[in-house]
Amino acid sequence: MELKDIHKDKLWIEKAVDFYVECLDAGDMDGISSVLEAAMNDPELELRIRQINEAYHEE
Repeated sequence: MELKDIHKDKLWIEKAVDFYVECLDAGDMDGISSVLEAAMNDPELELRIRQINEAYHEE
């Protein structure tokens, strides 16, 4: 994997996390489901989603 590929992966994860938070705020269950499905195959995204969920539960 080249550095540019790693950067693309990081950017994709950031976009997925942003989309997930927007979906949580809007109550968009289809959007939430799509990100959770993607996270099943991406350990870093899964970790970020878990962190977001923990932060929401603390509020």
